[in-house]
Amino acid sequence: MQVHFTGRHLEITPALEEFTRERLEKLQKLLPIIIKVHVILHIEKYRHQAEINIHTRRFSLSGAHETDDMYQSLTNVFGKLEQQARKRKEKRTRRKHRTSASRRSSQAAPEPRAANRGRQVNRSRVVHTEVPDLKPMSLEDAILQMQDSVNDFFVFRNARSKQLNVVYLRTDGDFGVIEP
Repeated sequence: MQVHFTGRHLEITPALEEFTRERLEKLQKLLPIIIKVHVILHIEKYRHQAEINIHTRRFSLSGAHETDDMYQSLTNVFGKLEQQARKRKEKRTRRKHRTSASRRSSQAAPEPRAANRGRQVNRSRVVHTEVPDLKPMSLEDAILQMQDSVNDFFVFRNARSKQLNVVYLRTDGDFGVIEP
């Protein structure tokens, strides 16, 4: 871990360095491998500003705080960084420990609408997807193509409007068209 200190209107003392390195060691328990840390300490009149940028392999964290004491500013910045690191770690562990059942339920189809509540809904998974050949064609040609296929619908590009349309077989035996 590379630690770079920058002092603006301030000389970085060994005590400040040691205090910062101790807090970084505590923070390193929460974060994956820390590659680089840049600590910027700045004094302007009575304002003591501390800014810390931490770079890891996957992400970066940064925090800044200003008080009238440099050690207090550093403590507050490390509190912010620790909070960010905990949030990242919780997100990572939550994602890893999801069970396959909860993963399946999150990918399942949405709940049936009010009109479908009486019917039983089949929650199937997608087995085969087909990339349609989107040649411009008339509505009559699309109906003929659909009748030749095994599906009750057909996706096509309308020759007149140049937009995607869907022609489908209705339950009463007629054909329906969905246009955007």
